[in-house]
Amino acid sequence: MASGAIASAQTNWAGATTGTNLAWTTNANWSPATFPNGAGVTANLTVAMSAGFSTQIGSSITLGTLNVANTNSASTNTLTVNNGSGVVVTMNNSGNGALISVTSANVGTSSSGLSFNPAIALADNLTISNASGFSSSLAVHNMNFAGTIDASATQGYDITVSADTTSGNVGRRVTLAGVISGGTVGAPVTLTKNGTGHLDMGTAAHSFVGSVVVNNGYFRVQNGASFGNNANAVTVNGGIVGFDATTVNASNPITLAGGALAATSNASVSVSRTFNGPVTVSSASSIYLYEQTGLSGTNLHTRSLTLSGQLSGSGNLSLTNGAFTGTGGTLTLSSTTGNYSGTITVGSNTLAANATSGNALRGADVSLTANASFSPTLQIRDNGTASNSTLNYSANDVAITGTGSATISIGTASGSNTGNTIAMGSLTMGSQTATLSLANTS
Repeated sequence: MASGAIASAQTNWAGATTGTNLAWTTNANWSPATFPNGAGVTANLTVAMSAGFSTQIGSSITLGTLNVANTNSASTNTLTVNNGSGVVVTMNNSGNGALISVTSANVGTSSSGLSFNPAIALADNLTISNASGFSSSLAVHNMNFAGTIDASATQGYDITVSADTTSGNVGRRVTLAGVISGGTVGAPVTLTKNGTGHLDMGTAAHSFVGSVVVNNGYFRVQNGASFGNNANAVTVNGGIVGFDATTVNASNPITLAGGALAATSNASVSVSRTFNGPVTVSSASSIYLYEQTGLSGTNLHTRSLTLSGQLSGSGNLSLTNGAFTGTGGTLTLSSTTGNYSGTITVGSNTLAANATSGNALRGADVSLTANASFSPTLQIRDNGTASNSTLNYSANDVAITGTGSATISIGTASGSNTGNTIAMGSLTMGSQTATLSLANTS
C-alpha cells in the first residue's frame, strides 16, 4: 500500500479539471483529503473537462471501485489515467466484486471516454462497465485498457465486461489491449461479455485459462489468442463473435447457443474470413454475412465466412443479412468432420459446401428461402483431384420456400477432376423457380 493513504470508503476528485498527469497521490486533489487507496475503497473520478485531462498514479494502490465521469456535455476529450514505472492497481472490493465504470454522466458528441494505462492485478472478481451517455447516435465512447490484467494464477478471478449501445453497433466499447493472464484448470477465469455494445480483445496474446461467455453485443476477435488459452471453451448465448482477421487459427471450441458468428472489419469493405476451430450448434443460431453498422440499405458491403473445422450439434443455423437489402456474402463449409444435423436456412446469400472429399454438409438439411428481389444459392463443389468419383449428398434434403427463385449450383472446383458424380437428396418446392447449374468453376 502506498504510504500515508488510509482513504475513506468513498473519495471524490477535488483537483483541477484540466491538466496533464495531475497527481493521484496528492491528498489535496481528493475530498476527503486523502487519496483513495485500500480494499473496498471507492474512487469517484468525476471531472467537468473543458480540455484534456489526465491523472498519474505514482505508486501502486488498491481500489474496490473506480467510477469515472465527464460531466461537461460539450467535451469530447478522453479522460486518461496514467501510471509511474512499475505501478500496479490491485482491484479488491473485499469479496464483493470490484468495479471500474464510466457512468452515464459522461456525455459528449464524439469519442469522449476513458483511457486506463496502469497494469491491473485482481484480488476480486472484476466488472468493467461502460454506461457512458452520448448525445450523438454515431458517437463512440471507448474504455481502453492498455495495461496487463492479471486475474491471479492461483485464484482465477472472473472478468465481466458490460457495454451497451443505442444505435446499431455504434456507441459504447471496451478495448482490452493488454495481455489478460491468470487462472488454472482448477481455478479458471471466466470472461463474460454482457450488454449490446462492443468488446474488442485487441491483438494481445491473451493467455488466461478458463472460458469465454458471450451473452450479448459484439466480441471482436483479431487473432487466435483473443479467447485466451487455446483450450478455453467459448459459449455464444447471444450477440456476435466477429472474426476480424483473414484467418483465425484457434482450436478453441465454440458453442453457438443462440448467438451468431460473423466475418467483420472495422473498415467499410467487403471481407472474407476463416475460422479453423470446432463449432457446435446447440440451439438455433445465426451466421451474419453483411456489414454490421446499424444502418440499412444497399450501400453496405458483404462479408463471407469459412468454417474449416469440425461442425457438430443439431441446432438450426440461419444465414442472415440483417438490415442489408442486397445480395449477401457466402458461408463456406470446407471440412467433413463432425455430426452436424440441423437445418441451414439460406436467405439472399450463398451456402457453399466445398470439400476435397466426403460431405461438407454432414447431416444438415437446407432451406432456401426465396424472395422477389434476391435468390438464395446452394453451391456444392468437389474440391478433390480424383476423376470419376462420387460425392454422396443423398442424405441432405433441400426445400425451397418463399416467393421467387433459388439456385442450386453443383460441380467441381477444377477442370482436372472431371466425370465426377454428386448424389443429391430430395428437393421440395412449391410455386418457386429453381435454377440448377451443373458446371466446373475453372
